[in-house]
Amino acid sequence: MQQEENRKNQEIISIEEYLYKRKKIKEQEERHLSPYKISIKEKSSALVLAELYM
Repeated sequence: MQQEENRKNQEIISIEEYLYKRKKIKEQEERHLSPYKISIKEKSSALVLAELYM
């Protein structure tokens, strides 16, 4: 009986919604872990620019 009540109280979301929310949470966690952390895209673009100027 308790399981049935729990199911009724749970929010039902689509797979797309779930994946989007999970992605946002992961991004927030990464930002909070290291404020000075640079994304891979930023690193690679910085390296490309450095190579162009050398």
